[in-house]
Amino acid sequence: METRSCAGRTSRLPWRAVVIDLDGTLLDNQGRLSNYSAQVLEHLHRREMKIIFATGRLDVDARRSLTKLGFTPTVVSCNGTLIKTGPSSPPALERTLAPASSVKILHFIQSVQLHVTLFSRAGWHALTPNPFFADYIAGSGLTCRYHTESELRSIKAFKILLQGDVIAADNAYTALRHRFGKVVALSRSSAQTIDIVSPNHNKMTAVRWFLARQQIALSQTIAFGDAMNDLELLSSVGHGVVMANAMPELKRHLPRHPQAPPNHQHGVARYLDQLLAL
Repeated sequence: METRSCAGRTSRLPWRAVVIDLDGTLLDNQGRLSNYSAQVLEHLHRREMKIIFATGRLDVDARRSLTKLGFTPTVVSCNGTLIKTGPSSPPALERTLAPASSVKILHFIQSVQLHVTLFSRAGWHALTPNPFFADYIAGSGLTCRYHTESELRSIKAFKILLQGDVIAADNAYTALRHRFGKVVALSRSSAQTIDIVSPNHNKMTAVRWFLARQQIALSQTIAFGDAMNDLELLSSVGHGVVMANAMPELKRHLPRHPQAPPNHQHGVARYLDQLLAL
C-alpha cells in the first residue's frame, strides 16, 4: 500500500508537539533508533517543539533505545500509566492497577494458554521464562524476576502483559473484556499480546493530561503509531499518522488517516521531514 501524506494541507498549522510510539513506529525492526531519525527529532527539539514518546515499554527500557538523542525526552510508558520527564525525575503521573483487580485477573488467566508478565518500578515479573521475549530481554538489559503465584499477586503493577499465539490471545481478549472491561483498560499492542492497565488510562489520556500542563492542546499535536494501543491517541490529535506496517485492525479503524512509510524505512522521520519542510 502506498503511503498517504497530508503535508500540503497541514504543514502551515502551528504544531507544538509530536508524540511517537517506539516499537514498530520510530524504532527499526531490531529496536534501534537510526541516525536520521535522531537528527530529525533533535531539529524539532531545537525548534522548541515538545517531543514525547508514548510506549508500552517501561520508562527505563524506553530510554535505553533513545540514547542517540541529544536531549532528555518525556516518556509516557506502560500504555499511559507512568509519565517521567527524565530518567531521575519523579513521576509526573503514576497509576498502578488496583490490587483487587490484579488478583482477580491473575486468577482468571490461569485457565488460558498465555504467558503473564507484570511491569513495575523494579522491572518485569513473571512466573517462568518466556522464550518469546528471551532475545529482547537479553538485548535490552531489562531485569526480569521470577516469582511464585502468591508473590506475583502482591506486586504493584503498572501493566499486565499477556502473550501467546494469535487464537489464544483473541479468545482471551474477548473473555477479559466481557469479565473485566469495566474495571481495567485492555488493548492490543500486537496480534500476540494483550495489555491491561488501570481503567480509563491509555496513551491518549496521559498525553492529554501532560500537554494540558504545558498549555498545549491535542489539536496542536502530531502523533504516530502502529498498534491498537495507539488508537485513542491517533483518533484524538490534530494530525494522527498510521504506520504503513501497522496492525491491519488499526488501519481498518482509521481508514482516512495518513500513512507514514514503514518503521524499517525511517518512516516517522521521513514523514516529519516532508510535513514540516525541515
